[in-house]
Amino acid sequence: MVLIIDDEVDLCLLLKSFFLSYNYKVHYCHSLAAGVELCKKLSPDVLFLDNNLPDGNGGDKANWFFNKFNSIYIFLISAYQHNKVEKLKSNHFAILENGRRGICMVRVNAKNDHRLRK
Repeated sequence: MVLIIDDEVDLCLLLKSFFLSYNYKVHYCHSLAAGVELCKKLSPDVLFLDNNLPDGNGGDKANWFFNKFNSIYIFLISAYQHNKVEKLKSNHFAILENGRRGICMVRVNAKNDHRLRK
């Protein structure tokens, strides 16, 4: 299951469409508070987390998500630099940057990872 927390509606819809084409369940929301609640309810396998949300900083909350759901893969996505983000000591965390403020499409190779539930 994939959860997207991003205030850019178009990016949420693009990622949702991509993962739905591979028959994955996808949920999204547009605020950090709503994302925390959805994550508690759904326990997703993969989390796409925007760094700059209206109600908080995704990078600051990334450790909370990982500590609460230690098998989750977290992708922190943003068009801004992540100088203040402390990388998690885990292979479950990746920072994806695109300084040109374009859309960054990411493919998660789910066929090779049995932990990603459809």
